[in-house]
Amino acid sequence: MARKRSSTAMMITRAIKPLLTL
Repeated sequence: MARKRSSTAMMITRAIKPLLTL
């Protein structure tokens, strides 16, 4: 479960990263 949560957090961060760049 912890691993799955980490994957989700990484996905969210990856999606937000481009927004921060803009």
